Amino acid sequence: MRFITEEDLRQRFRRERFTEYEPEAGTRLTPGARQFLSDRGIRLTETENGVRPGNGQTGFGKKEAGSSLKQNEQPRETEAEERLQGAHPAEELPCWQLELGNLQADFLQAGLDLQREDVLVSKEIFELERNLARLASGEEMAEGERRWEMLCPACTGIGPENCRKCLADCFEITGFHAQSPNGRVVIRLHVLRSRLRKLERELPDDRKEMAHCIINRLSQMICHGFGGKICQKN
Repeated sequence: MRFITEEDLRQRFRRERFTEYEPEAGTRLTPGARQFLSDRGIRLTETENGVRPGNGQTGFGKKEAGSSLKQNEQPRETEAEERLQGAHPAEELPCWQLELGNLQADFLQAGLDLQREDVLVSKEIFELERNLARLASGEEMAEGERRWEMLCPACTGIGPENCRKCLADCFEITGFHAQSPNGRVVIRLHVLRSRLRKLERELPDDRKEMAHCIINRLSQMICHGFGGKICQKN
């Protein structure tokens, strides 16, 4: 059995947008792949066990003659090549995209490490990592859409009018903040923000707004971690 991952679906979606997905025979979707379909409102058609019978249907619900394989039969070379279309070897990816993948891993690790410190911060870090994935895929967030507001809710110094702009840190992080009661959380968020600021310089112009919004949200989280409800920007 072959598992279809979120990245597999993301690559297909980049090549051709679809509104319905039907798994191929002998495949199963990972939880991340299911969430990808759910987030985009793509209808999933599958059998009770999540595996399609060998009925000759493709992942887009369209029949193709001769697409079913007999038991133990190896896929034809052309079919194997088709499945690899859209897969980008690491050496062909832009440097910023490779770095972004590394940064996503850092966000996941930080979220895991901070679960014992602050479960709410941990959860939001995981959510920000999902937005980094959208940044990687180039998924747009429409002008004026509430999604921007949800990603970076308004505070004293950051609001709808500037959340997508490149803003300076609300305050300088020093050893004093590292030794505060929430020092581990504050420093971990500061490291993620610093790494994303460095990467933002290398991003294509059409993806900078998303990066700015995530950076500004990290600034809000740092401010809240150190000063509670008191804005530290000024």
